[in-house]
Amino acid sequence: MIILGLIAPIAAFFFVDSVAGDLLGGSSDFAFLIAVIAAVCSGWWIVQNVLANRHNFLHPEPREYRATSKQVFVKLRETLNELSYNFGDRWHIVVADTQANRIVADLRFTDEESDFDQRTQRVQRFLRFEANIKDTSFGCALLQLDFNPRVEGMSFWASDRIITEMMAAIDMQLGAWSVADVR
Repeated sequence: MIILGLIAPIAAFFFVDSVAGDLLGGSSDFAFLIAVIAAVCSGWWIVQNVLANRHNFLHPEPREYRATSKQVFVKLRETLNELSYNFGDRWHIVVADTQANRIVADLRFTDEESDFDQRTQRVQRFLRFEANIKDTSFGCALLQLDFNPRVEGMSFWASDRIITEMMAAIDMQLGAWSVADVR
């Protein structure tokens, strides 16, 4: 999607510049201005879609489960305690509030990244996981997850693999209780 975000504005610029130049009879300054506006508009639309998709990935929609909030709480803690990554890095539970049904956990992990000179170096990544669980009607529980990644280095999406694995582990633990996505 990032590559499309770079290619679309360039293509829009050249296309609109050539069409506007032909229509305006060689008025290249005005055609250039129209082409720049078209490029900015097409690039802005793609950037907005990328940012919206990123936000939806880091803050997925709440899910409802046929279980009590206590059962969901216990399963989440078990999942956090079982998972490990890369070089044995594990989740550290910061807050496990049974009264508020809230879990906050941090994962600091080491990753390998190659720079432009093809040198591999180890960099630190940090991922915060927050889960809020609320009881709903009919003995169900609503689970809201939020992820907050911070990365060192150039790979801004370095934590995405871990978020995907975490979501899969939660679905495996709680999937049998799933009611449906809450809209």
